[in-house]
Amino acid sequence: MNTTTRTVIALCFTLFSVILALSKCHNRQVKQYQFEHTWTPALEAQMRDVFYSQAANIVTDDSSKAAYADCAVSKIKALFPNGLASMNLTEMTDSVKIAIMKIGAECSSELTKRINVWQPELVQQLKLQLYSYPETKLLPAAAKPEYVDCLAFRIKAEFPKGLSVVGKDSVKKFIERARTGCLLLVVNKYKKRRLRDTVNNK
Repeated sequence: MNTTTRTVIALCFTLFSVILALSKCHNRQVKQYQFEHTWTPALEAQMRDVFYSQAANIVTDDSSKAAYADCAVSKIKALFPNGLASMNLTEMTDSVKIAIMKIGAECSSELTKRINVWQPELVQQLKLQLYSYPETKLLPAAAKPEYVDCLAFRIKAEFPKGLSVVGKDSVKKFIERARTGCLLLVVNKYKKRRLRDTVNNK
């Protein structure tokens, strides 16, 4: 499953998925803790397991599944501080439904960020660093964006999970190779363009 598909599916985690999880955990609490209206370690663990299983439909790594589960559980606990046993799922008010939809959207958003680590803001920060390279400053104005785009593309392709999960030495070595490759590509392109323009102007 590609990143785009995963992102779309992650955004679909809204009212239905969260209510489904609540329903499962609600039934368990009613059966096991009929006279106890509170959060227990056992109930939290059960709820975390349900959300963890849901996230497994979208992501494969344990850290992302755990992050989604932790996010959902913490927000559900804040919404229902007395536990789930007293909650009436069939007579849920609109305000509660909206709050649950918000929980689904917020936790899905966090999950989506983990799936696609190269958010536009992060790419922009990377490009700003690439513009500061000495060779970038020496290039013609029109060539600078092409060189930076080439580098950014290669870095994103080589490290799809981001730079924070890779050793600094590996990143440094790859970027050095990428700088050489992109520089040759851009310089050769502009040499050919200059030669073509010279021929056309004769």
